[in-house]
Amino acid sequence: MAPPCADYRLRLRLLSPLGTPMQSDTLFGHLAWHAAHTGGEGGAAAFLAPFLAGNPPFVLSDAFPAGLLPRPLFPVPFAGVDKMDVARFSEAKRLQKAPFVAAEDFVRLLGAHAAVAPRGDPWVTVETPHAAMDRNTWTTTPGGQFYMTEARVLADGFDAVDIYVRELAEDAAARVAETFRDIAQVGFGRDKSTGHGAFEVLALDPWQGFAAPEGADGFVSLSTCMPAADDPADGRWRLRVKRGYLGEMAGGGNPFKRTMLQLTPGAVFRTAGAPKAWYGRIVPDVAPGMPEAVQCGLALAAPCRWTGHDA
Repeated sequence: MAPPCADYRLRLRLLSPLGTPMQSDTLFGHLAWHAAHTGGEGGAAAFLAPFLAGNPPFVLSDAFPAGLLPRPLFPVPFAGVDKMDVARFSEAKRLQKAPFVAAEDFVRLLGAHAAVAPRGDPWVTVETPHAAMDRNTWTTTPGGQFYMTEARVLADGFDAVDIYVRELAEDAAARVAETFRDIAQVGFGRDKSTGHGAFEVLALDPWQGFAAPEGADGFVSLSTCMPAADDPADGRWRLRVKRGYLGEMAGGGNPFKRTMLQLTPGAVFRTAGAPKAWYGRIVPDVAPGMPEAVQCGLALAAPCRWTGHDA
């Protein structure tokens, strides 16, 4: 019997700046640490077991500003326009750089080649100044050891993010939502001890927008993806280099993860037949200081029609 497959939209309201972006691998890491803290000895191993066995009970997307989804990296209209046609060339460049589209436009793009209005990036980077204190004098040392840290906030008009959950085992989405309610008690990511990463869970709702269109022969990744060796390779994507850290003071003095190359959300691929529910892999051996640590590179795959977009 095929496993159940249903999509849900988990909406979170952000209550403070984010020190760590809510990317799918980092969201997954928070769920794993929650299992380690609440599941007793072997809690993390039990949580990870089905993922390592190739039978994930769920797959997560990145968190996107509420009502928006990543622009699929199909060739954009006017991509071959003459550069001397200034107006049309400028429009093509604007479309190529737009990171988001409205959720309803994303659904349209899954089924057909269409010109849609691009959306700008609501994420704003803010900086906080810091100065180290000398514990002997309780003043800043000569030179001040002044430094800045960056965090991300949403622009005016946005206060929530959407995470899409593809449920592949019964009640998995509800368990994910409940776990995030627990995580909300302590916060998400870097500098949560100083108030960053505060959020609340608003709702978990069924989502029908990723139903496969007729003739689906490709997919759009909604996640931070690290492809498996046998995943499709005919596509368009953007790369991200991640230099991550272990959470929860792990690593025995060496919290650094190995450098990883990832595909950002919006990557599109052609498939030989109907697309699968997910792609990617769980990557082992990512942290010298914690050999058992893994990185989630699974991608929630929104089925699409590649044919018609490749012109």
